[in-house]
Amino acid sequence: FRGNLAFVGLPILLKFPGLAPERVLLLLAPMMILYNLLAVGVLVVSWQGAGQVSWRTVVAEWLRNPILWASVLGGVAYSCGWVLPSPFDETATLIGKMAVPLALVTIGAVLTSLPTGAWCASAWVAMAGKNLLSPLVGWVVAAALGISGVERLLILVALACPTAVASYTMAEAMGGDEALAAQTVVGSTVGSAAVLALLLAWAG
Repeated sequence: FRGNLAFVGLPILLKFPGLAPERVLLLLAPMMILYNLLAVGVLVVSWQGAGQVSWRTVVAEWLRNPILWASVLGGVAYSCGWVLPSPFDETATLIGKMAVPLALVTIGAVLTSLPTGAWCASAWVAMAGKNLLSPLVGWVVAAALGISGVERLLILVALACPTAVASYTMAEAMGGDEALAAQTVVGSTVGSAAVLALLLAWAG
């Protein structure tokens, strides 16, 4: 369920005419933090069992998660108007640009190690949920709440984004099914291209 808001949703919405950057960030920033909180919780439940998980364990994993800390601290820095000195900012930008390509290379290595035809049913279910069910539910809820226009577009694009690459790295770090995560990332990325194109054509 975790969408690639930072590297797919945000660039698309910032290029869309009539959408102020502040408006886009106001919606996406809380979603990024919520996605990270839920992702950690789901992974903790998956490797400990639903009946054995305590809130203390979940909170401990939240506090240990670097992606969650980065999301929170980034939001605080943006809200306060803090900026890094130019040399540090340029270095951080270059490192950030390498993150997704390196993760995709790792995912590719995982997929090539799988036997031909080894894509599991769970991956297809996850892809269908991310590419089709998620934006459809968002559309229905937006209509029920009377949300339309630009606000509805923001919600639908955010929900139609492919599964985040960070889902793979987090699944691997926390003992989840990294092969399933890799399959879902690749499959949902391919599927989201068509869904996002249809959404933008409809909105434009």
